[in-house]
Amino acid sequence: MKRIFTVIILTSFVLLANTNVKAQDLQQFFDESEADGIQYLGEYFRPAIVSASNGIANGWNNTAKPHKLFGFDATMTVSVAGIPETDYNFLFKNEDYNSIRLVGGQTEADLPTLAGGDSNQQLEVYDPETGATIPNSQFGAPNGAGFDQVPVIKPGLPIILANIGVGLPKNTELRVRFSPISNIGEDISIAGSFGIGVLHDIKQWIPGIKLAPLDISAFVGYNRYNFNYIDADENEVSFTSSATTFNILASKKLLFFTPYVGLGFNAINSSFSFSAPSAGIENAEFEYDNLGGARATIGARLKILWVLALNVDYTIQKYNTVNVGLGLNIR
Repeated sequence: MKRIFTVIILTSFVLLANTNVKAQDLQQFFDESEADGIQYLGEYFRPAIVSASNGIANGWNNTAKPHKLFGFDATMTVSVAGIPETDYNFLFKNEDYNSIRLVGGQTEADLPTLAGGDSNQQLEVYDPETGATIPNSQFGAPNGAGFDQVPVIKPGLPIILANIGVGLPKNTELRVRFSPISNIGEDISIAGSFGIGVLHDIKQWIPGIKLAPLDISAFVGYNRYNFNYIDADENEVSFTSSATTFNILASKKLLFFTPYVGLGFNAINSSFSFSAPSAGIENAEFEYDNLGGARATIGARLKILWVLALNVDYTIQKYNTVNVGLGLNIR
């Protein structure tokens, strides 16, 4: 699991592992114009942030039927929001930056994001007042992690959460969720990740559909996710995301099999920061707002041995997401 976080999530957190980027390049990149450095790396990291943020908003429910009073489930979920190919690159335009530009007279070019492939494109730092290139300031555009080389599936950043549901009166269910691990070794912390939500049967309040042969409920949940990484050289990465999810769910139990669908909306805001003392970068911060939007889910739950439940669902949203859950279920 540590390898998943450090390789997939953090492969390029300061780009120092990239063969085309040296620490002094990054230092000059930020020294000349911190705003340019923030803007460039903000675009570079965006797909990873959107993927993680959409994954955090997923996996709350696997049925529209709330638990009976004091009914209970404990479910472990893994959600992966696939990064679409359109976000393997971003459009770099010279006019959007104050003191960096493409080498060779180009005014714009597609450059890799973290999810993209390799690039031969060169950038340079220049004096915005004179337009003159600063000597020895050229550096290669950062490469991506090579997600474009993965066949068939669209990779994303996995989010693992533990979910607990408890039945309350009036066909209502309280749901809480948290990271099942707070630390990975001495350098990774996921402490403080927590969510709470409520599922309520709304069919009982709507005349005309009260006797419909399916369950219909409304759900609202809030989740906050914190991730922090710091290595022996004091290079540090922090990621925080808050996601509010609204959903209308419908399901139908068929013996041990329960298909379900959902329509709703996510409101997601995230922030990301890193420090790389060896590159002269201290607390570079990035804000990512409005990462959510409309969502539609289709999935199914299968009861195993009466008390175990396996569910799989697919959500169409900003980054389409696959969710898998396995847990103990006593309704």
